[in-house]
Amino acid sequence: MARRVQIIEKAEIFDDFDGALLDPETRSQRYQLNGKTYDLYLSAASKATVDAFIADLVDGAEEVKGQRQARATKGTSLGVDEKKRRVEAYNTANPDNTYTRYTAHVQSWWAANGR
Repeated sequence: MARRVQIIEKAEIFDDFDGALLDPETRSQRYQLNGKTYDLYLSAASKATVDAFIADLVDGAEEVKGQRQARATKGTSLGVDEKKRRVEAYNTANPDNTYTRYTAHVQSWWAANGR
C-alpha cells in the first residue's frame, strides 16, 4: 500500500513577544534563563524591548562568575515577613527602577488573584 507524504511548502514564523508575523528568513535569538536555553523568534523592535527589559531587570544585580549552579536545600528560604520587608526597603530606595515597577505589578496581581 502506498504511503501518502505531506510536504510543508511554506512555514509562517510569528514573533514570540508580540505575535506579529515575521519574515520566513528570520533567525531565532538565543536567551538563557534558570540554566535553560531558549530560542525566541523576535523582530528587531521586539528584541530591543526584550533586551531593554532584561537590562533593567539585572541593572545593579551582582554578576556571579565561575560558580556552578547551587542546589536547592530545605529550610533556607526567607520567611514571608522578611521577604516583604526586603522588597519594601528596595522599592523605597529605588522608586523609579523598572524592576521595582514590574515587581509591584506582579505583587498586586498576586494579591488580587490569591494564587
